[in-house]
Amino acid sequence: MAPFYEELKSLREKQGIDLEEIHNRTKINLESLQAIESGQFDILPTPYIRLFIKAYVIEIGGDTNETLNQLEHHLNLMGRESSGESKRKRIRKSSGLSPESDQKHLPPKPSRSMRSTLTKILPIVIIWFFAIIIFHKIYRVPENTDSSEQNFISEENMDRDPENTDPGEQNIVNGTNFISEEKLLTDYKLEKSDEKAILSISTEITPPFSLKIIPSQSVECLVKEDTLPSQQVVKKSGEVSTFLIENRLDILLNHTLGIKVTLNGEPLDDIASQPYPLRITLLSDPPILGTKYYIPID
Repeated sequence: MAPFYEELKSLREKQGIDLEEIHNRTKINLESLQAIESGQFDILPTPYIRLFIKAYVIEIGGDTNETLNQLEHHLNLMGRESSGESKRKRIRKSSGLSPESDQKHLPPKPSRSMRSTLTKILPIVIIWFFAIIIFHKIYRVPENTDSSEQNFISEENMDRDPENTDPGEQNIVNGTNFISEEKLLTDYKLEKSDEKAILSISTEITPPFSLKIIPSQSVECLVKEDTLPSQQVVKKSGEVSTFLIENRLDILLNHTLGIKVTLNGEPLDDIASQPYPLRITLLSDPPILGTKYYIPID
């Protein structure tokens, strides 16, 4: 049985479709299309392998779900073979080393003067370390927290009966439900994800891209722009957040209840409303919008 990528090539040829035609319609370069048909997935940009293949299969009239399942099986198989080969190489390398060879790779022993210097410096460093800890504990100033800043509770939410309020919703209202990457991995699981070309949303959306988030109640999010460090952001009801995308934008919202999201002024109506985390990823080149919805682990 021929590999699935060879079957895709045969289907394209039977349909009488040239790679140049697919390139013109999808903007996927010819080298990537040839790599798909030859099974050289390792030379494709990793984040876009599935997106490229999905677009290719649609153009030749194939079954996208079946092809993506075959791709996953193929990548998993290749990953296991690569891992096994790496392990065998490490075993062969370790078994072929002689004691003399091991001695050559040992780091040189520190000189007597260096050991003496380290012996003198180490106690001083330890003393300074504990002195700093003690100083911090003695002179630490208690934080003055303003309850109005900690709890973004509207009059409508204050009138609610706490016994009839969902615990997850209470966390959202109180503004204390930041979702870190670690908490996302330990407390939640991926429910569904989607990735689409921005041009498929609207041909009016062109670079530069501007994403706006307009909440109807307080929302907390973890924002990472390009290579900048992640930032925790709290937005109250009606407070608009605008993000300009240079290369990549990643936003992790702790919920999407009553949240409106627009891209260059165009509303993203397919953003579902739920009390659980949502990750929005925007890439400028190629222009792609990705969404991932999470639900608590049972």
